[in-house]
Amino acid sequence: MLREIRQPLGTSVEAPCFLGTGDYYALTLEHAYGVLNEEYFDGVLPPVVITVQSSPKAYGHYTTWDAWRQDEKGYREINLGAENLSRAIELTISTLLHEMVVSA
Repeated sequence: MLREIRQPLGTSVEAPCFLGTGDYYALTLEHAYGVLNEEYFDGVLPPVVITVQSSPKAYGHYTTWDAWRQDEKGYREINLGAENLSRAIELTISTLLHEMVVSA
């Protein structure tokens, strides 16, 4: 599973990208979200915006409201704490998966 997540990202991103075009790490997290969604949720989770912001008291969080809007469509957010990105990639992915479970 982790090998598949680490493969290069294609050009298609489901959720809108509110980041700069050179933000490869964020796009890799979007790719991981898609792979995990297919593998564990049969692809039923809606697109979300993944952010990386300071979150000193948590590894991540999920917003239960549409925190982002683009073209009249609302998107919820999964935030991964910036302070924790130095952990092993497996731990970052497990935090992402945890937030996906919370959203389900």
